[in-house]
Amino acid sequence: MEFLNNLGINSPLGFIGLGLFVIGGFMILAGFDIISIEKVTVKQGRRTWVVGIIFATLGILLFIPEISSKPELANSVVATESMPIPAEISPNEPINTLTGWNPINFLITNNSLWRDTGEGIYTAMGSEDAFAWSRETYDGNLMLSLDLESSESKSSGCVVIYGDGNGFSQGNLIFCVDWDGYGLEKHTIYHDGENRLTFTHSNVDLKDNVYSLTIEIMDDVASMYVNGERVFSSLFDAKEINHSGRVGLLKKWFDPQITFSNIKIKMVGDEN
Repeated sequence: MEFLNNLGINSPLGFIGLGLFVIGGFMILAGFDIISIEKVTVKQGRRTWVVGIIFATLGILLFIPEISSKPELANSVVATESMPIPAEISPNEPINTLTGWNPINFLITNNSLWRDTGEGIYTAMGSEDAFAWSRETYDGNLMLSLDLESSESKSSGCVVIYGDGNGFSQGNLIFCVDWDGYGLEKHTIYHDGENRLTFTHSNVDLKDNVYSLTIEIMDDVASMYVNGERVFSSLFDAKEINHSGRVGLLKKWFDPQITFSNIKIKMVGDEN
């Protein structure tokens, strides 16, 4: 019976089909005088092997569908067993759940560089470095999520963490999504390479595409996830970074317009 179970035959029709197939196969072979069994008399000839073919065909029609359905059942069981609720989230995903998130309100001081719809959607434009700063300051470890999109090709957008509310400042971190990849810098984007913490090359197309970002700062590690996948994690010198300040949205002066939306923040350990 274990052999039959391994075949995936569990129903009466399956057993009948297997029996017909075996009998039919025997009659075909006996009809052609290929095999014979003592004390079992089977008349040789066309009638015998034709009947054997009919029996075998009926048997196949009855038990083959049951066997062929077994892989799907096995796959469904494996899929169910391979997806237990994880004890901890994979390091390739943001380490916190989506609870305790709060929207960020930004102060727009230059309407020639920013368009604010009043619905938490901010579009930067113009030919200057365009900053929009949060009204509140944030201290310590945090997570921030937002969406980026543009109507133009080769666009980019950045987020400043722990800023001073004016511009680039000593001790802030700058997370950027550029058309050629994802980068993290400290203090300012204007340097000879000494402020770059990491850069991951990638073909980024923000034109009419929404990129969902999650930024994490945990102690001395900064990470960024794009559309649910980690694009970088980088250590930084905690003595050089403020760990307190405002959140800034940034469009570089040489980039086309970019839209920031769905901007939310969570302070790690905040359960509200």
